[in-house]
Amino acid sequence: MKKHSKTGLTRLEISALVIIIILAAAVVIPKFCSLSEEAQRAYEKQDLSRIRIAISNYYIDSMLKNRTPLCPETLDSANIGYASSDNPLFTNVLINNAVKAGGWRKLGSTAYEGCSGTKYTYSPGTCYFNE
Repeated sequence: MKKHSKTGLTRLEISALVIIIILAAAVVIPKFCSLSEEAQRAYEKQDLSRIRIAISNYYIDSMLKNRTPLCPETLDSANIGYASSDNPLFTNVLINNAVKAGGWRKLGSTAYEGCSGTKYTYSPGTCYFNE
């Protein structure tokens, strides 16, 4: 008589393994999503700093050249919609490094939305670009 040695996994063992994998995924996936949101917010803050510094530089340049402090009337001449190579944003202040991606969106002549969904408004009279 031949003895059969048991190789492989039983249905119960496979079911238990699948349940463990599903539970692990349920714990790990939300953590990755929050990291992605944090990365988007950090990228947006970096862009926001560049834009604000560029607005300040525009103001300082106007004082030095014209002896009259001026804020840019507009930040760009882009169409309403998402930033792209065909629709670059902030071209009046970020002359060589306009935002062409990253989820930024123009909502109106002075209204923008960052990749995290935060809305910003530019005030030409005060040079402020704030939430």
